[in-house]
Amino acid sequence: MLSLADVEEVKKNWPKYRCKPNVMPFASLYGHDTGENFNFCLMNMFGTEMGAALGPVFVILGSIVSALVTLIQVANSIRVQFATMMGGINTLFQNFADRFKQLLAAVQMTAYRMKLIMGRLYGAFFAMIYMSIAGMTSMQNFTESILFDFLDTFCFDPDTPVKIVKKGSIPIKDVKIDDVFEQTGSRVTATFQFQADGQSMVKLPGDILVSTNHYIYYLGKWIQAADHPQAIPAGTWKGGNTRPLICLNTSDHKIPIGHYVFLDYDETEEGDKETMQWIDTALNGKSSSYGRSFDYTSCVYRDTSIRMEDGSTKPIQQIQLGDKLTTGKVVGIVKKQIQEFCELPLDESVTPGLSYWLPNQWVRAGDMVPIQRLSYAQTWYSLVVLGGACFETEKGTFIRDYVEVHSPDTEQFYTTKIKHLGESSIEMLPAY
Repeated sequence: MLSLADVEEVKKNWPKYRCKPNVMPFASLYGHDTGENFNFCLMNMFGTEMGAALGPVFVILGSIVSALVTLIQVANSIRVQFATMMGGINTLFQNFADRFKQLLAAVQMTAYRMKLIMGRLYGAFFAMIYMSIAGMTSMQNFTESILFDFLDTFCFDPDTPVKIVKKGSIPIKDVKIDDVFEQTGSRVTATFQFQADGQSMVKLPGDILVSTNHYIYYLGKWIQAADHPQAIPAGTWKGGNTRPLICLNTSDHKIPIGHYVFLDYDETEEGDKETMQWIDTALNGKSSSYGRSFDYTSCVYRDTSIRMEDGSTKPIQQIQLGDKLTTGKVVGIVKKQIQEFCELPLDESVTPGLSYWLPNQWVRAGDMVPIQRLSYAQTWYSLVVLGGACFETEKGTFIRDYVEVHSPDTEQFYTTKIKHLGESSIEMLPAY
């Protein structure tokens, strides 16, 4: 992993470093398009190397042709000078000239064929370049298409109706932090939007369209929505950036919708400690030795400026789904109510559970700096970033996104805890 000093050096001297093997694959980290930079370096490399490799061949061919032209001129001069000589001598030299012309024609044909071969070689090399570019594009499209096979989003159709105190029945997309559900009194503590095209969905009675992996209460236990007997497969989600899937966090981790009760996005805090240790190991190759009491959540203050792909910056509260950062494309936006925070050395306010990059490892803010408490709860922000699973602030701090590691393995500890929640976790609505 490059240090910040190395990053700045590469950015200042981009023409010098852009084609280095350890820079080419990570051009997006320095504010440049990786595919475009890769194409430029390959074109430059092949043009330079082929020119140097084939230069001697063309020099030799030029010398041969030049020598042959000179020889023909000499032969022609001899033929003119001896044109008046005896018929036998004239015939002899005429035959010699004819034979020599035939030889020259054969040499010229050979040179022409060699030129065709060189052209075909150039064509083959350019075909390899464009095949590489096509492969990179295909890999990027493939990565985007399968992201939500690896990233659990636990979400609802944005038009799913929910009942909110003093608001009645409204689409879940219009639910705000601090809203309270009529059925349970559960207070909303966070909202999530995901550009989740490709996420598998099921339909339940009551116009409920939910992701297959979302936990629902049924007969005294929590099961995935896909396993509910009333669930009907509804294909994959295709809402794009304009109709993102929606999820919530609530004060009791329950979301009542119609006659059903679902777990919220974070599901339970009981797996937080084990998950943080697993992610630390996945990121750094070893687990942390710190004893932690802070919440496992990753958010920053709403006015924190984030670096965009085009070199500009934007406050995180203004970032939209589909925006391109220096580290990848935004596919998730998180708004979460928090009360504990830390001040990083560059005066950046973050939650204690947030991971940020030091010169040699990812660390959590609560392990490195004192934890402070706000006088009242505030709404802070986080992102889910396709590509790097992190984002860069205006001051150059690299921060892990809300999911931190885009792998279904991050859910393993929560899944174990959910299986033991059972009937004691709910006392409100009957199971349908």
